[in-house]
Amino acid sequence: MAVIPETEEKQLMPLLSGCESSRWYPDFADITARNVNKGNGLLAIAAHQGIRIEETMALGDGGNDIPIVERAGIGVAMGNANDSLKAIADYVTDPVDENGVYHALKHWVF
Repeated sequence: MAVIPETEEKQLMPLLSGCESSRWYPDFADITARNVNKGNGLLAIAAHQGIRIEETMALGDGGNDIPIVERAGIGVAMGNANDSLKAIADYVTDPVDENGVYHALKHWVF
């Protein structure tokens, strides 16, 4: 995680050829090796556990959650999520601090 303004991130990333960045809050970005993200982690865990990806659910609220919300069987954006995450989610729930996880589970599972 880097505490870095978006303008500096744009200058830095071309120097890190094997890396990618995902901004999850206006002042914060995750800089990881290329293709190392939550979505690929979900795929690996599901395969290891013998779970079909269609049987998974992922919840997120930041730009770094886009890969996992895209890949999960059900992708949920929290109500306080940024607009780019909400746009790709299957469902938008309440904000985290307003029991959003509970409401998403109630909607999809209970």
